[in-house]
Amino acid sequence: MKIDLFKEKYLDLLIINSKSLDYFKITQEKGRIKVLKNERVEVTIYSQGVFHSPNLEPALQTILKKHKLNELGIVLNLPNIIFQKINLPRGTLIKEAVLNYLKANFPLAIEKYALFYKEDKYHTLPTVAVVNVFLISKEIVDLLLGIVEKYNLIPLFISPSIEIFSHYLLNKTLLDFNEEYLIFLLEENTLLSLLIRNLRLEKVILEEYDPEKISLDLIISRIYNFLKPEIKKTTKIIFFTGEKKDFPEITEQKMFFPSKTINVFLEGGYFTFTSVLTEKQIIDFSPLKNYMAYFLNRLPSIIIFLSVYLFILSLLISTLYFVFQNNFQKEIKNLSTQIKAVSFSQDLQSQLEAFARIIESLNLETFSRFSSIEKLTNLNSLKNFSFHPQALTFSLKVPKQGIEKIKFEINQNLPQAKIIEETILENEVILKYSF
Repeated sequence: MKIDLFKEKYLDLLIINSKSLDYFKITQEKGRIKVLKNERVEVTIYSQGVFHSPNLEPALQTILKKHKLNELGIVLNLPNIIFQKINLPRGTLIKEAVLNYLKANFPLAIEKYALFYKEDKYHTLPTVAVVNVFLISKEIVDLLLGIVEKYNLIPLFISPSIEIFSHYLLNKTLLDFNEEYLIFLLEENTLLSLLIRNLRLEKVILEEYDPEKISLDLIISRIYNFLKPEIKKTTKIIFFTGEKKDFPEITEQKMFFPSKTINVFLEGGYFTFTSVLTEKQIIDFSPLKNYMAYFLNRLPSIIIFLSVYLFILSLLISTLYFVFQNNFQKEIKNLSTQIKAVSFSQDLQSQLEAFARIIESLNLETFSRFSSIEKLTNLNSLKNFSFHPQALTFSLKVPKQGIEKIKFEINQNLPQAKIIEETILENEVILKYSF
């Protein structure tokens, strides 16, 4: 289930390097990454195994003064990410088993590290779960969380460059399931080396690279020689180092990608972003779940959206109300005009026909009594009648000798009519009925 309620397509990517803090606002158009904004702050963040925490916040302040960050993803391109592959018996609680294993086998104090783990989906056995564990100094994560909280930023992910690079390789389909690869990627002052077999991450090595102190060729040769016992003759060696170089000691097939490695990070960062939106698991050191961070970021927009929606809805209801109210007033006015047109100066039959037309346009159930009025038109003795919402009354003027006959006719034709008044004159009687 996707969570991109508002069709998000922009990502604010913050890349923390050893010697710089890079910011990019990116989007994807026609399958290509487009950089909308970018900013670089040159600052020493990590050097010779030391994390220079006081330098990170001022660098971020410099970026925030110029740019507003919305959908934020943070990439840790630092050489102090530790990777461990652990085999655990199935059926155990993975988190507790990983912690117990590290406490017993990890050479450093595990309490000082933030960790992320996930089962290797490409390496499944019936009785054994292969778990990839990634660790980083808790000091870095806590400092980073404290800074982003201070500036009201909620990152969607805090991921190592390993995750960004892996997303790039998989989404660009550069790897084949049946092949083995040793891949080198150099971005800024961090050299990332991955040994991948059948799409499974087997080894991860990160090295701090200082071109003034050591050559890149020497670092690559050292890592290659270290991993050589595990490398096959068919292993493909891939270089994302910005230039093509010859390594005579490497006899396996070599492949070079001379394009800028920052483009790899931008594409991989956007692929990671789309994984967040589709709720796929990623390596993430943030304490918040990805969907929770996304929702908290969207909360102001959701409130604005609901406010506008409710305003439009109330405006629509009000408009409909006034339109119908106006139509009702016109209908009432029209009916009132028709009623006023009926007077006793007109012929009685015309009055009854006018009332019948009015009845047809009104509620027949309420005015059903009008259907009985037609029966009065044949009575020559009918003097007058009047209609009220509560009752209909009419009067008859008949000779005394015909009074019983007319009472019988009224009783037959209008059994619901009741005499409410009987006035005797000299030779005539006035009968007043109501129903």
